[in-house]
Amino acid sequence: MLNAKSLILLAGIVFQLSACASPQFKDYEVPAPTAEFNAENRSAAEELLARPYPLTVGDKVEVRVYRAPDLSGDHRIDGDGSISLPLIGEVPAAGLSPSDLARNLEYRYGQRYLENPSINVQVTETVRREFSVEGAVRRPGMFTSQPTLTLLDAVALAGGADPETATRKVVVLRRSGGESYVAGFDLTQMQLGQQPNPFVRPGDVVILEGSGPGLDTLDFVRFVPILALFTRL
Repeated sequence: MLNAKSLILLAGIVFQLSACASPQFKDYEVPAPTAEFNAENRSAAEELLARPYPLTVGDKVEVRVYRAPDLSGDHRIDGDGSISLPLIGEVPAAGLSPSDLARNLEYRYGQRYLENPSINVQVTETVRREFSVEGAVRRPGMFTSQPTLTLLDAVALAGGADPETATRKVVVLRRSGGESYVAGFDLTQMQLGQQPNPFVRPGDVVILEGSGPGLDTLDFVRFVPILALFTRL
């Protein structure tokens, strides 16, 4: 188990990577999840795997209300983080996933205007948001995130794993809710459907483990366990 100083240093990696496409690292050991983490925080960690990134100001969404075309349409999230809809007016959208927004709209329309409404929300345009891919890939760098872009998609965007230097491990560093998280995945198991293939969020740092020239500065990833589960740092 790490001491407090080491954990603080590791948490800072997320910010260093987000600011620079070719960051420098020292060796840090990442602890495995504790029993307390598994018992109390597993549902929140699994949510980080399953959900696309939240909506934000400037995103454009398509709202489709089943059997109510007059209530359907395209809406851009304004500076206050809301969209304006017929009958119910301003509705908060920023910070929600598309499915959460859809459930909120069903509740609001169902209160006064529709009986058992069925609503679908899809993102049609997003503001520019980036993530980085580093390590043993052919083209490391910064890439533009999309709502349903997965971890395997991110590796492909970076040219795929370098066959001469890459191992099967890929690590994701993430900031969420003011906290830092890390997760390790096995590329082969994801490709076979034996591990989750999580969505990549803006600000994520994806690192493929490898050995060879220029990869020694990323050596800390070998300490991250392959649990396919985000662990809070």
